[in-house]
Amino acid sequence: MKTIFVGRQAIYDREQAIFAYELLFRANSRDARSGLHNSGDGELATSQVIINTFTEIGLDNIVGTAYAFINLTKDYLLHHDFTILPPERVVLELLEHVIVDKEVIERSKELSQNGYTLALDDFVYSEAWEPLIEHVSIIKIDVMNFSDAEITRHLEILKPYKVKLLAEKVETHDEYHKLREMGFDYFQGYFLSKPNIVKGQALSANRFSILQLLGQLNDPKARTDDMEKTISRDVTLSYKLLRYLNSSWFALSREIDSIRSAIIYLGLSNIQSWATMVAISAISDKPHELTISSLVRGRMCELLAEHVGRHDAKIFFTVGFFSYLDALMDQPMDFLLKEIPLSQEIKAALLHHEGEKGQFLSCVRAYEEADWDHVDLPGIEPDVITDAYLNAITWAREAGRQLQ
Repeated sequence: MKTIFVGRQAIYDREQAIFAYELLFRANSRDARSGLHNSGDGELATSQVIINTFTEIGLDNIVGTAYAFINLTKDYLLHHDFTILPPERVVLELLEHVIVDKEVIERSKELSQNGYTLALDDFVYSEAWEPLIEHVSIIKIDVMNFSDAEITRHLEILKPYKVKLLAEKVETHDEYHKLREMGFDYFQGYFLSKPNIVKGQALSANRFSILQLLGQLNDPKARTDDMEKTISRDVTLSYKLLRYLNSSWFALSREIDSIRSAIIYLGLSNIQSWATMVAISAISDKPHELTISSLVRGRMCELLAEHVGRHDAKIFFTVGFFSYLDALMDQPMDFLLKEIPLSQEIKAALLHHEGEKGQFLSCVRAYEEADWDHVDLPGIEPDVITDAYLNAITWAREAGRQLQ
C-alpha cells in the first residue's frame, strides 16, 4: 500500500496575510513514486489530493479558512465531476502543459459560470491562451523564469483582462517588495521564512528585550524559582501566559492562579516552552502566519520525537520552533544564538542541522517544502511523518489563535 504525502505551500496577499495554500502531493513507496509536479501521472496526483483532502483529512484541517489551490491536468478538467469541491473554498489550477482547445475553453467557461475560481499555472503568454484567459481569475507567473523586462511585458499584456496576478517562487523580501510595486496581487514562495537583514540594522528595543527574555526562559540551568522570577517580573508575559493556560483549549481540571502554581502543576519544561511561545508572539511587526509556521515546525519535530520514544521531545519542539528565529528577528541565526544559553547540541542542530535533532529538523523542513526525496527518518514510516504534519497544523492553528 502506498503512503500519501500531502503538503501545502502558502500564498500571501499584498499585506502578507494568508490568501490560500497550494496543495502538494506525493504517493510514496520504496519501489515507485509519483507526484503532482514530478510524475507523469498527473491524474493520480489530482485524484489523490482531492480524495485525501476532502474525504480523509478534511479541508479545514489543512487550509483552515483559506482557499485551496488544486492542480488539474487537461484530462481531469474535462472528464471529472467537481461537485465534491465547494466552489467558495477552492481554486482550480490548470497546469502549464494543458493544451488550449475548444473543449478546454468550454469546460473552463462552464466551471467559471458555476462559481469556481480558475487559475493558470506557470503562465507564458501566447495568443493561444487568450480565449481561455477570459474565464480565469488568477494567473501565476514564475518570476524566476523571467527578467524584470519580461515580467513587465506580461503585466502590460494582461492589464486589459480582469485577472489577479500571482508571483510564484518569490525567494527574498526584496523580490516581494519589487513585485508588489510592479502590481502583483498574490505571492508564493519562501521569502517570509527568511530574515530580512538590512546591513547595519540593529535590533529594536522591543526585539532586544524579547531576545533577552528568550535567553532567560531557555536557560538550561534555570530552576523553578528562577523561572518564576523571570516570568513574574514581566507583567504582560505573566498575564498572557496565565490567560493562555486557563483557556478552554487546555481544559485544565482547575484554574492556575500563579506562575509558581503553573510550574508545579504543569512542569518546568512545559512552562518554558509555552512562555517562549507567548514571548515570541509579542513581535508585533511580523505576519501572524510566521508564528504559525514556527509552531507547526516545532510541534511536528516534537510529535516525531515522541513517536520514537524520546523523553526529551520538548527539546525537539524548541529546535523546530527556534529555527524561525532569524526570520522573526531579522538577524542572522548565529548572532541570535550567542544571546540564548542553549546547549551546543541545539545550536548545532539550528545552525548546521547536525546531530539527531538536526536530522529531525531537516526532515520536517523537507516536508514543508515538498522536497519529498529528503522526507526520511530512520525507523519512522512515511505515514507517521504525514500524520505528524497534519496534526501539527491543527495544533498550531489553535495554539496561534489562543496567542493572539
